[in-house]
Amino acid sequence: MDWSRKIKELRFLENLKQDALAQQLGVSQASVSQWERSVAQPPAHIKAKLRRRLLVSPGERLNAAVRTSVVESPNLCGLLTMRDGEVVVELLSHDSYRLFPLLTPADLGQSLRGKLGRDIDRMLDRLVGEGAFNGRVQYAKLAVTAHRNGLSAAGIATVTPVCSQGEACVLRCEVRLLAPGEAVPKLEQITHFSWDEEDADA
Repeated sequence: MDWSRKIKELRFLENLKQDALAQQLGVSQASVSQWERSVAQPPAHIKAKLRRRLLVSPGERLNAAVRTSVVESPNLCGLLTMRDGEVVVELLSHDSYRLFPLLTPADLGQSLRGKLGRDIDRMLDRLVGEGAFNGRVQYAKLAVTAHRNGLSAAGIATVTPVCSQGEACVLRCEVRLLAPGEAVPKLEQITHFSWDEEDADA
């Protein structure tokens, strides 16, 4: 096994710096650096730990990478899932509550319907109707305005469905908030996957 390549891949997929991986493995950062540069090989007990982590399926790795990208986003960013026919906020970025006080930690795991106003409900209906949770949408960009508890905020939502094989898609939704008084553009762009007729018949 090419340990240099595999360790780099593991760090990339888990969004880890060398020192973080070293701490998890109970070794020095210099050791991880040497393994990545093929100066040295990990000892047998470390190889066993690395093998166990590398056995995680591609779908699980994708899910972990998406979740990390949501949590670490410096913007208002969330992960939306479909649960019992309702769109649910599964995860929010660390900065979401500061940037967008219309959502609270109590909203995690809860349906979004009726919480942020009719404009957001229409956006959710549109995404569900277009098949965003079923793998039919490649990308969406929508201008939205949210209202709650006398507060309002407008922004441009960029929605990217992420689908694992055999599972429903989740939507990574990142919002660029507009400055107070900034005009909300008319924007509703949904791009579907286009399949060849030959593929559709298969």
